[in-house]
Amino acid sequence: MVPESARWLVTKERYEEADVILHKAARINGSYVPEKWWEQLEISQNGKYTSFGTIDLIRTPKMRIRTLICFFLWPVNTMMYYGLTMKSDLGGGNLYVNFAISAAMEIPALLLVYFLIDRIGRRQMVSGSLMIAGICLVLNWIVGDDVSFYWGMLQMMITKGAVTVSYTAMYTYTSELFPTVIRNTAVGCCSTIARVGAIMSSYMALWLVEAYGKLAMVIPFSLLSLIAAILTAVFLPETMNKPMPESISEVEGTRI
Repeated sequence: MVPESARWLVTKERYEEADVILHKAARINGSYVPEKWWEQLEISQNGKYTSFGTIDLIRTPKMRIRTLICFFLWPVNTMMYYGLTMKSDLGGGNLYVNFAISAAMEIPALLLVYFLIDRIGRRQMVSGSLMIAGICLVLNWIVGDDVSFYWGMLQMMITKGAVTVSYTAMYTYTSELFPTVIRNTAVGCCSTIARVGAIMSSYMALWLVEAYGKLAMVIPFSLLSLIAAILTAVFLPETMNKPMPESISEVEGTRI
């Protein structure tokens, strides 16, 4: 039902398949696609390096910065998302009620992403929500257990909602940071490394908290989320309403 990306097919030199899709789009848009346009494209690209692998994620300076920050951002998001889900009683109260409320918070968080991601931008949404989550956890650490149940629950609801916003927007943001020739590889590597965060979250939420108290979870979660927010805001570019890069050279030619 949904055709493959013509850009991706061109980067893989599957020109005939891309031609079918482009002609279909041209008929709908009332435009024209030259016959055998790829022959001229092959001449202009003759001799250029077109095969890319995982090593190309860190081969050049700007790609290296984006890759390393994303390799940090994804595990932090995943660790916080699953950690707060598994330890939803961190702010006190009944475990089952808290879990239900924590799960329900994902609905407004997802709606927030849907309505705002194309208004305020990807970078602001990811870094801002992580900053909010980190600040809420710091407040939870400062005030300790000497707060009412409702205040503790409000803190955890805001934290879980903010993490859900960041976790969801992260997929769109990451795919737009990397060029077409290596986009799937980049997102796949980020998702794989994110599993480290999922493993750590279960360890921290289910063992460290029981052994050493909630500070064993709150302190690293808050610090990591604040660091991830700052790195994203300072070193990564905004991608909203900007053409996605097709090649690594396009990334290296843009300002970070």
